[in-house]
Parts: sequence; structure tokens; C-alpha cells
Amino acid sequence: MKNASTPPQPSEGDLQAQLQMLCKMHNEVPGTLTDYDCLICKNKGLLFVLSGMCEVARQCSCMPVRESIRRMKHSGLYGQMQTKTFLSYRVTQPWQKLLHDRARQFAEKHDMPGFFIGGQQGCGKTHLCTAICGSLLRQGLRVQYFVWETYVKEILSRSGVSDRDERESLMRPLMEADAVYLDDFLRKDCPTQAERSVAFDVVNRRCTEGRITIVSSEKEMDALLMTDQAIASRIREMCGADYCLGVAPDRKKNYRLPNPQLSESPADAGYCPPSPTDSARCTDG
Repeated sequence: MKNASTPPQPSEGDLQAQLQMLCKMHNEVPGTLTDYDCLICKNKGLLFVLSGMCEVARQCSCMPVRESIRRMKHSGLYGQMQTKTFLSYRVTQPWQKLLHDRARQFAEKHDMPGFFIGGQQGCGKTHLCTAICGSLLRQGLRVQYFVWETYVKEILSRSGVSDRDERESLMRPLMEADAVYLDDFLRKDCPTQAERSVAFDVVNRRCTEGRITIVSSEKEMDALLMTDQAIASRIREMCGADYCLGVAPDRKKNYRLPNPQLSESPADAGYCPPSPTDSARCTDG
């Protein structure tokens, strides 16, 4: 009696080809994640890859972006991104065109790590900075948004004034994000030494590492230099001449007021040269 023949076993190459086909099949299945359309994982948040002779799932690169969106939704900025775009920014005067064009240039090129706009309330500073954030987010960058006064109060209340190790741990998400928007930066006339210390740590670290940092403030660069020269000069260094913008005080430029009569002067917006003074107005205590 003849023994039944043993069927041939698939080779390692055949098994690997089958697993690769399985990975491809799983990667083609669309997911259900929302808010960001990822062409890589098809909105699953996972990619299936071959590791040796095993199929493994790895997190897609879109997940940090989705986390940024979640944080922005929590902060309220994500909703504003839907309306505060470059297209919706009203340009009727030369100074508005200058602000719009520089902001859009930065969003597209980000050829310097910093963008600063300070000065007149209601002139569209937050609108343009939000439009920049939306553009960067669509480019796949992790973007974080912080209202400065709220953020610094939380950091100091949770870490204490002198506990730098705890402070650095709490500040890590801000420090490590691809791009950060600091809104209403140092708006108080006389921030405390502890508040200025946090501000310098943030600006200095992000400047040193060349990370994108967007800053809006009610203070123009001259006023910021009077508040703290070290912080202001680092921001100026990050922005260069093209992206250090200011709008001189003029209530006619406040679009929040009813029927404002917009200024005709094109020279009221642009780079604010640093003040030659070395003195600071603010002291603690």
C-alpha cells in the first residue's frame, strides 16, 4: 500500500507575499474617523505593515494632527477656523492687504519660524493668525492654541512659582508642538517676574529649536520691548522683518465697532522697528 503524498508546504517567500497582500487589503478598508481626511490610512488611524512574518498595526502619522484638532475644538479655535480664513478676511485698505499678504505668505512658506502681529484691537489679528493655523493644520502639522493669560495662570498655579521641573513637564505639549499660536500675548501692562519667566522659556526654547510660533498681542513690538526686552528681541529674531507686523492705535481700524470708518493710510501697518531704549517700565511688587 502506497503512502499518501504530503502536500507541498508554501515557501517563506509565498507566505510573505500572502501577508503583504493581507496588509494591503486591510489598508484599503476605509475608516470612520472624522475632522481630517487622511489619504494614507483612509481615516482609520492605523496602518498595517509586515514585521518579519507577522502583520502588525501601527499608528498613522495623522493621529497627532487629529489630537491637535481635538484640542482646538476644546479651546474653541477649531470652529473659528471654518469662518476665519484668508478668503473671508476683509481687504478694503492698503494696510489690510499688507497684513493679509504677509500672513498668507508665512502660512504657505513658513520660511521663518515666527510670525508676530500686534497693536490695535479689532483689526483682524486673531482672524489672520487663525487662518495661518488652519493652513498649517491642513498641511499636516500639529498645531496648538493657547490664550496666553489663561495658559500662564494654569502653569503657575499647578507648578508653583519656583518649581521649574514641574513647570517644564506641564509645558512639554507647548514646547514640542510643530506649531503654536499664542493669543493675547503679554497683554497685561506689568506681568510678574514669574509670568515673564514662563514667557521667556517658551519663546527662547521654540526660537532655539526653530519651531513655528505665531504670536498676537495688543502690544506693538516697541511696547513689548518696554515690557521685556529679552522676550521681545527673541520674537523679533524668529520673525525677521517680513513677519514682525504692527497696527498703530486707531479706533477706525476696529471692525468690531459699528460702521467703522477705516483708515486710508497704508503706512500704519508693517514692521515695527525695535525701540532704542534699554529701560523697562514694569517691575514686580
